[in-house]
Amino acid sequence: MNTCKILMTLAFTCMAVHGRSQQAETEFTESWLITAKLGSGINTNFRSGRPDLYVGSVGLNPQFAVVKGLLRVGANAAAIYTDKKMSGLFGPTLAYRIKTFKTENFGSIGNLQLLAEANWGTNLQQMAGGGLAVELLSLAQIGLSVQRDYKQNNWWLQTYIAIHLKKPSSQTDRYSR
Repeated sequence: MNTCKILMTLAFTCMAVHGRSQQAETEFTESWLITAKLGSGINTNFRSGRPDLYVGSVGLNPQFAVVKGLLRVGANAAAIYTDKKMSGLFGPTLAYRIKTFKTENFGSIGNLQLLAEANWGTNLQQMAGGGLAVELLSLAQIGLSVQRDYKQNNWWLQTYIAIHLKKPSSQTDRYSR
């Protein structure tokens, strides 16, 4: 579980060091965000005796901003295909906004996020890991994740694309028009 401790330490260190901008943030607003993910990758133990296995996944990822403009906490729920078996994965997730990509006249076009995840599966998977994601125009994400399965002693390397099913709602007063 050292990997999990290292990821959590890194996440809290980044939160402590991060300087917040003076402008109002339009991303990581205090509302629910639900994404649908489609992933593809490999399941490997990095030894030559066993071939790498394909991993395909489809899932939902609801998240809520606990620190406005900076940190989202949520849950994973996914159907996974690997080793000629279907299984389910469930667990918590954390997304920390590292950088916002701003334009001069139109605000933000996206952001870079550091991810931390822990998953438990219906086929005895017990995984912890993290990755990087790029969120584009508050509409979609693309990302790369690496997770260590401590129960089955292997690594899962995946890329994914996700679309936002429920975008964060703007919290404006209806009488301020």
